[in-house]
Amino acid sequence: MKALSDKGQVENVSFHALMTKTPTYNSGHKIVFDQVKFTQGNGYNPADGVFTATVPGTYMFMTTVRTTTAMVTS
Repeated sequence: MKALSDKGQVENVSFHALMTKTPTYNSGHKIVFDQVKFTQGNGYNPADGVFTATVPGTYMFMTTVRTTTAMVTS
């Protein structure tokens, strides 16, 4: 995402984060990624998992989710 700063320079706001562990979540639980590849423009806070739009504009988020199912036999 690019936006013009008040100085006329282009500001990039982006991040790439992923989960390397197998978490267990309850309904309403916030997902905080455990590995951040990069964050630019101070939008993503890796400590609390919150993204803040630091410049006005339209933002796009893409996700890939993979789940596994454990089989239990008796």
